[in-house]
Amino acid sequence: MGNVTEVAVVVRRGDTYCLTYSGSHFESPDYAVGYATSGSPLGPWKKYELNPIMKSTAYTHGTAHHCLTISPDDSEMIIVYHRDHTLTETEPRQMAIGRIRFVAQETGPDVIEVWGPTFSPQPVPSTSMR
Repeated sequence: MGNVTEVAVVVRRGDTYCLTYSGSHFESPDYAVGYATSGSPLGPWKKYELNPIMKSTAYTHGTAHHCLTISPDDSEMIIVYHRDHTLTETEPRQMAIGRIRFVAQETGPDVIEVWGPTFSPQPVPSTSMR
């Protein structure tokens, strides 16, 4: 089920660059999203010690291949990803979204927290077209 890393996404938070990525094979129960931080977009990168920040659960599988986006009013960061059709069938994959927030730490950079994976309808991103 492979040592695979894919879908690198970099966002900047203050002076810190956050690199999110998907790891493992998409059919593996270990398929998940992790992240690392750096002071430069070119690294070196330090992996977050509590990775993964999002992984499959008992109610939704295959949740990792992702992208990050910002809500239309710039107030929310959203993670968009696919999940498997059922707990036993990969296809057809379904799209899912969750919220991301940055949690301030006493020392070091803010920590990414993902509200997901999700399998139920989610609120529309703030001030988006309806």
